[in-house]
Amino acid sequence: MFQSPLIGLSLLAFLLSQAPEPDAVRQQLERARRLASTGQVEEAIAIYESLVAGSPENALFRANLAVVLFKAGRYEQAAAQSRAALVRDPRLAAAWLFLGASQLRLGQAAEALEPLRRAVAAMPADRNARLMLAEALLLTGKPAEAVVHFEALVETLGATPRLWYGLERSYQALAAEALAELERQAPASPYRAALAGETYLERRQFRLAFRYLRQAAAELDSLPGLHAALAEVYRETGHPDWAATAQEKERTASSACAAAKRPGCLFLEGRYRDLVTETDSPEALYWRIRAAQRLARQAHDRLAALGPSAELHELNARRLDALGRPLEAAAEWRKALELAPQDPVLEKGLAVALLNGRDFRAASPLLEKLYAREPDSPELVFLTASAYLGLEQPDRALALLESTAARDTNHPGVRGAFGQAYLTLGRYREAIPHLEAALADDADGTRHFQLAQALRGAGEAARAREVLARYQQVRQQAEARLRELESTAITPP
Repeated sequence: MFQSPLIGLSLLAFLLSQAPEPDAVRQQLERARRLASTGQVEEAIAIYESLVAGSPENALFRANLAVVLFKAGRYEQAAAQSRAALVRDPRLAAAWLFLGASQLRLGQAAEALEPLRRAVAAMPADRNARLMLAEALLLTGKPAEAVVHFEALVETLGATPRLWYGLERSYQALAAEALAELERQAPASPYRAALAGETYLERRQFRLAFRYLRQAAAELDSLPGLHAALAEVYRETGHPDWAATAQEKERTASSACAAAKRPGCLFLEGRYRDLVTETDSPEALYWRIRAAQRLARQAHDRLAALGPSAELHELNARRLDALGRPLEAAAEWRKALELAPQDPVLEKGLAVALLNGRDFRAASPLLEKLYAREPDSPELVFLTASAYLGLEQPDRALALLESTAARDTNHPGVRGAFGQAYLTLGRYREAIPHLEAALADDADGTRHFQLAQALRGAGEAARAREVLARYQQVRQQAEARLRELESTAITPP
């Protein structure tokens, strides 16, 4: 949940006190400053617009106008005036700042990066500029750079919810980056199995956790932390004697680690920041993930210590979403919205959680509101149409999809929703190409089954039987894997 900070009036005063002007102009500038400082922003805007009209080449007037436009929430105009000021004087650091701030508010984080970098370079002590740059970096997939700025701000600003929130999200993003690289390099690695085991342990799915932890231990018996996780599985499943044995193995592994000076030693010593820059071997990636997750946890704890905040409830909601508990997550999203009403990021989080929890009636009005703001978003088209389909309103879903079909018909979610809507309405021929296009994104076989139904309805019985056979094969394989995993016996160390 990132919101550009309100720029302090000290900066506004700085902008208004620059180059000498005739008395009449100085009086207008002073009046505009007073109006802005007392919340009468629209009146201040009118004065600056008049000054710009009288001196269109005056970059400072345009920069001042950008400031008050930003304060009024007129971000597109603020960005336009900032650009115009920079054409006339590219040295105006404040114009770079308000250009980046406006773009960030408009959801244009990638475009905001360069202006904010320039603003920070010109005003390294300006905390607002650095905070917005950190947020833009995180939003554009540059969490390592974002961390540098967030941590610098923690040292100067101290404990604020927004900074701990930014650090938590940045470290989680670093962990996700490293996990993606590990899966690319070595998807069958025992390090990947160890991480899977730890994830299932957090979800309290003890049989699955045990399966993957034991799989990792078969190749990495001395991996620090592995036997401690197994000990927790044993304790939670009523085997305290086995837990004691596993804990003793953990002590042995930790001692060996210290002697060998492996990366895990740094983790055991709490030197997490040393590990988040480790190289990219599977072992290094494993410890980078663990260290980033631990740093994220520490940031979350620091945030929680500050008391209830929208940021804290949002992070709690995201964690519950990741654990597959959408309705509990929805309760946290609602608490966040109580503290930050109308925030579109929080509203979308709540809507998606409700949709995943199959509360379509509560999700649909939220999604309609979000779609009205971003009608060009294929994701919101898909989510809103999915809510209508869940409410058994295929005609409404189809009307929405058809109104946006030309914008992104290749989005697999949109194509699947198209196919489901046509199928439900009995328009089988029209459903078939959309459902075929959605098969690549069919995680559970649902689209295969729907395609078989559409083919049967269209009179293509032979093809329907082929697709249904593939559906049954996918389902049987998935169910067999699940039965195998869930039937794992928890055995002694």
